[in-house]
Amino acid sequence: MPTSLKDIADIEAHNLEVSTERLGNTAELVNDFESVYEALPPLVSLPEGGPESHDVMAVVAVIHELAFCRRQLIMSVLTLFRGCQGDAMLHLWRAIEACAFAVRMSKHHDLCRPWLNACESSAPT
Repeated sequence: MPTSLKDIADIEAHNLEVSTERLGNTAELVNDFESVYEALPPLVSLPEGGPESHDVMAVVAVIHELAFCRRQLIMSVLTLFRGCQGDAMLHLWRAIEACAFAVRMSKHHDLCRPWLNACESSAPT
């Protein structure tokens, strides 16, 4: 079992090479997926209102959740490419949940403030 970072990096590089070779064009899906998310930021604009308005808070919350969703989907794909189906499902579950939160908050702006401030509360959950 490798113990040095260089050995681990070499093994991971080999795994990526083998996976990419075997997956063929399927591996390009990760890049396609990334390009879709990279197209989103220029399209986002804040609505009228100050930083404390429900509409502005909703945009911030939705952007946060979509960024988290993106990260989790990429982690799921990369983990699946490594052949770890069970681990990939955890990341996929988190991505689906983040997307669901984003949709809910985009429809119910009043839920965004409590969600964004949840970590500041001293009340038990």
